[in-house]
Amino acid sequence: MKPESLLSRTLRLLRATKLTYRQVADGASVDTEWLAKFKQGHIKEPGVNKVQRVHDFLTSCGVGSRRAVKNATRFMVHNVTRV
Repeated sequence: MKPESLLSRTLRLLRATKLTYRQVADGASVDTEWLAKFKQGHIKEPGVNKVQRVHDFLTSCGVGSRRAVKNATRFMVHNVTRV
């Protein structure tokens, strides 16, 4: 069986998350418009660096687990207080 690609895994995680576009975009340092187009499959070549950032953020939040929204909220509060 072929391993799941970074692109496929990231899209699967993005579709599974209950986080908002804003939470994911801010957490991954990508634009919300890019994120929406990426999730909908409208970007032919999304770029490995952006995809990796989205993937890393979603996995660090525990997407698919109950802690996902709690971790994202903690991340957002931490970043806002640092500014």
